[in-house]
Amino acid sequence: DYSKAIALDPENPGRYSTRAYLYENLDEENKALIDYSKAIELAPGNAENWYDRGDFHINYGHYKEALDDLEEVLKINPSNVDAINTIGIIYEEQGKIELAIESYERGIALEETAPESAAYCYSNRAAIYETQEKFDLALADYSKAIALDPENPGRYSTRAYLYENLDEENKALIDYSKA
Repeated sequence: DYSKAIALDPENPGRYSTRAYLYENLDEENKALIDYSKAIELAPGNAENWYDRGDFHINYGHYKEALDDLEEVLKINPSNVDAINTIGIIYEEQGKIELAIESYERGIALEETAPESAAYCYSNRAAIYETQEKFDLALADYSKAIALDPENPGRYSTRAYLYENLDEENKALIDYSKA
C-alpha cells in the first residue's frame, strides 16, 4: 500500500509518482494529479516526474498542460528525445502538422545520442508524409527508423503496408516476413 509507504517516507517523490500512476490506472484523475504534482514539488529537477505528469495530461486530453510539462522536461534535459517526440504527437493531435514535423526533426537531429527514440520521430514524420502523399519521403523515413531500430517488428510492418499500397508487393512481402 503506497499510502502507508508515503506515511513512512513523506519526502520520497518516487512514492508519490508510483501512487499517482496507480491512481491514473484506476481512473482517479484528481488523486493522480495531486500525487504527480507532489512528486514534482519534492524533486523539481527530476525530468521524469515532469514527463510522467505530462503523459498523464495527454491521457486526459489536457494538451496545453502536457505541453507545459514537456517543455519543463526539455529545460532540465534539452536532448530528451522522448519528450520531443511526444510534443510532436500532441501537435499532430491538434492538427498543427508543421509544428509536429518541426518537433520530429528536432528529435531526429539527436539520433546519435538516442537512436531508438529518434526512430519514433522518423516513423511519426513518415506517417505524416504518407498522409500528404509524399511517399518517397515516407519510405525514406520508415527505412531510417528501421536502420535505427531493426529489432522492432512494427517498423517493418508499417513500411510493408506502404509498399503494398504502392503496388510493390515483393518489397511488402519481404518486410512482412520480418515483422
